[in-house]
Amino acid sequence: MKEKTLNNILFISLVITSLAALLVAVVVFFKAGLWEPTIAAGFIGFTGAIIGGFITWLGVKVTIENSNRIRELDAIPSKIEKINKFHTSINGLLKIMFVNSNGASRAFLSANNVLKYIEEHALITETITINETVYTEFIGLVSYAQVVMYENTGSKDSYDTYSNFQERLKSMIDDLNKTLEREAITFTQFYFNFKK
Repeated sequence: MKEKTLNNILFISLVITSLAALLVAVVVFFKAGLWEPTIAAGFIGFTGAIIGGFITWLGVKVTIENSNRIRELDAIPSKIEKINKFHTSINGLLKIMFVNSNGASRAFLSANNVLKYIEEHALITETITINETVYTEFIGLVSYAQVVMYENTGSKDSYDTYSNFQERLKSMIDDLNKTLEREAITFTQFYFNFKK
């Protein structure tokens, strides 16, 4: 946003500077007695070109900004639908993270199930289509499951390891659900504020 504002200020400054230089040139020509009708016509034409260019730039700028806002507005129902679908999908993780095992590490098997589920349902791709906040939070959950799986490969774990994994994963899913809820509210508010 700052870069956009800076570009606008620079362009407007350029227009004002050009008009000021033109005014100075007119005064110099007039005081020197070199003012002729053809020179006056040239100055008037040049002034008109600067003003016309500024008006054209302003019109194009407003058109592009409105087009971008309309594009964002049109994408909101789709984003809310994606949030709802993703919400349902990640809540499915809660169902598959419980495992029974006599030999292998339950934390390993649970983390493995979680990662398989994420891959089968293409959940990482879904988060990218929602927004960066959801993606970043979800990648934290995926990374945690990968670490637990790696740390517990081929070993028996204690009840605490398995229990801690379940609790932390559930907490991360709860946090992600809260983020999804906030994002859905934000999108909805933007949508209805724009419609007013």
